[in-house]
Amino acid sequence: MDKGYDLLEFLNDDFNFNHHFNGKPMKEDWVPFEVKTISKKSLPTDCTGVGGTPIISDRALAVLQPIIDRNVEALPFIHPEKPYYAINVTTVLEALDYEKAIYTRNPRYPQVITDIERYAFRPEIIGDNAIFKTPEFRGTEVYVTDTFKQAVEAADLKGFAFFLLWDSEQEEQGGAATETEPEEVGEQFSFDEAQKRIEDGTVVASGEWRLKKDGDGEILLGRLYANGELSWIAPIYYPPILLDLKWYVVRGEENL
Repeated sequence: MDKGYDLLEFLNDDFNFNHHFNGKPMKEDWVPFEVKTISKKSLPTDCTGVGGTPIISDRALAVLQPIIDRNVEALPFIHPEKPYYAINVTTVLEALDYEKAIYTRNPRYPQVITDIERYAFRPEIIGDNAIFKTPEFRGTEVYVTDTFKQAVEAADLKGFAFFLLWDSEQEEQGGAATETEPEEVGEQFSFDEAQKRIEDGTVVASGEWRLKKDGDGEILLGRLYANGELSWIAPIYYPPILLDLKWYVVRGEENL
């Protein structure tokens, strides 16, 4: 099996990243705490994360700071070997295009969106911001543009994983605002349960997402695109969007 990237262990178990990293500035109150590297797979990384918070190396910060400096706070950790920074994204934009996105609302709290099956954004709101959050998922989701991705790739930064949510150049024309009800797909379960189900070779799905183990026991994350293409990767970490989704067992060869 191929090696993966180093992971960080956080020695402050009481710190809730999703609660604190919610789009609000916190630099003045930040107290650095200790982290250490878990080197079971031993490849150095420039990016890891916890919840919806990117954590990057000083090398990555030097590369990205010119394009994200006005959008984030770089909050330092204490690491025995090299600097790491939590990236607190403070630019929160009303950028989700409700007229073109496909989404589900909480039936008890209609103002709350629980899932987005298909993303669509408003380019005029995003503007030249290379990284941002939206109010709907300010504690769990961080979005970046091609400008950010291209900077990472040009510098050959390690450990970053990008998931295409929306392509402005290939956006389908037309289409009214769409709210969806959960599919009738049989028993649905949490992400934690989904991780258990794939241990015996079962494939699970939620919307366009797929999760399975390959023949070597490595976890693979798949995404089904509108054109029918199913793309698989070995994830370094799970995108936060997956953690709150409801999953189900894929029967037969459907969408695999």
